[in-house]
Amino acid sequence: MTQRASESLVAVLIRIGLLLALAIMLMAENAQAQAHALSSAAGQSRAGNHTSPLRQATGARSNLTA
Repeated sequence: MTQRASESLVAVLIRIGLLLALAIMLMAENAQAQAHALSSAAGQSRAGNHTSPLRQATGARSNLTA
């Protein structure tokens, strides 16, 4: 294998490693956000608030009729 080919291979492997690291970080951040949403929803349900976590996350409004 020539030096240029091996340098290209190293560059590709570094890029793949960086993409994998980014994907892992995004998955960890998503899991942490979901855990935070579930724990805050559980705390609110203990306090008597029965709004679903999906409604809280989307900011859903109550239905108003004209």
